Amino acid sequence: RSEEAVGWVAQTCDRGSHVEDRLLYVDITQSWAHNGRIGVLLKRMDDRRLLVVQSTFMPEPPLRFPELPAELMPAEGACNRLGARAGNLLVSCMRTEPLPEGQLMPPPRLAARLERFWEQQAQERITYERRAFDSMYKYIGGRERLTTTLEQLVAIVNQEAPLATVPVEFGISNIESDSGEEGTELSDDS
Repeated sequence: RSEEAVGWVAQTCDRGSHVEDRLLYVDITQSWAHNGRIGVLLKRMDDRRLLVVQSTFMPEPPLRFPELPAELMPAEGACNRLGARAGNLLVSCMRTEPLPEGQLMPPPRLAARLERFWEQQAQERITYERRAFDSMYKYIGGRERLTTTLEQLVAIVNQEAPLATVPVEFGISNIESDSGEEGTELSDDS
């Protein structure tokens, strides 16, 4: 985008070496279907700079913070778009500034815009907040298990690991749907 995005951080999770978040926007110009799922990974580079990584393939951020060689590190205020071989990522280096003494965040002009959105789109806001929570916590375990399984299968295909040494576990159990009909659910503990 050529202009600053407006919204707020709906969810955060400390991943040890970095922070993962989910964002809600009040100024999306296209489909709102992903609002709440959009997120980035943030890692502090030093006292004044953050490295920000987001996926260009899906709304959620990558599962892991990538190891980036020096030649792929963007300059302060710049970004690098990395293709499929590097995981379809947009990597940015952002400078951070401390707030002036006594100033609250967000600034009053932004706070007023957010408050208008909350009042005018109260029901949608609840939907987006719920979507952010689900994206961060409910589905992250399944995404991590799927990624691990796919990495293991790639290792087998590439003959990097013999089949017997790569445990790939999943199970199928019967569940009852909301309509009372029996269904099937994949789980990793069956």
